[in-house]
Amino acid sequence: MSKLVIRVVIAQLNLHLNFQAAVDCAVDPPKPGDPSFELYNQEKHEILSKLGERADLVTKGFQTTPGVECSSVEGAMYAFPKVILYTFHTTYFLRTTS
Repeated sequence: MSKLVIRVVIAQLNLHLNFQAAVDCAVDPPKPGDPSFELYNQEKHEILSKLGERADLVTKGFQTTPGVECSSVEGAMYAFPKVILYTFHTTYFLRTTS
């Protein structure tokens, strides 16, 4: 094989190795006692607390809106608001759109 082909193959292998290393870090985080555990733990708690603040903001926004009910946002950041239409609103809407 020519040197160019060998370099191309090595470059492609390195891309896969870099990707595998990144995935390994994501699925196997540092454990207590590892050199990077403290930084990992600090960054993890910062991210989770910011996500919690955003979830609270969404929940409060829906709960303070008249005619909307919403349970607390937990876990996957999905909110399921329930919009309450009163009889007055539906009859008014039907009259104005007819």
